[in-house]
Amino acid sequence: MFLIVDDTCCKKDKSTKKMEGLSLQYSNEDGKSVWYHNLVTAHVVSEGGSYAWDFSPYYQKDYCAAQQLAFKSKKDLAVEIIEAFPAMDDERVYVLMDSWYTSE
Repeated sequence: MFLIVDDTCCKKDKSTKKMEGLSLQYSNEDGKSVWYHNLVTAHVVSEGGSYAWDFSPYYQKDYCAAQQLAFKSKKDLAVEIIEAFPAMDDERVYVLMDSWYTSE
């Protein structure tokens, strides 16, 4: 079984101002900062099937402070998702993710 963890973005037009949780973040794909929602996601591949399993929204520190939310980094969110995965004791689960998740 494979548990695949990654983050993804949902780009919004620059004119979108009233939607909650939007932030300006750097996009490797675009080579510049873009306006978007960011999610840390988990996907399971097992026995010939492929399933979306979980996701958590990522909010920047400023947004969390303004909304009185505890800030969690993308790495923190990934750890929460992995730890919550209900694997059986006798199952082998391989976690796949970008290498930056494991960097300091």
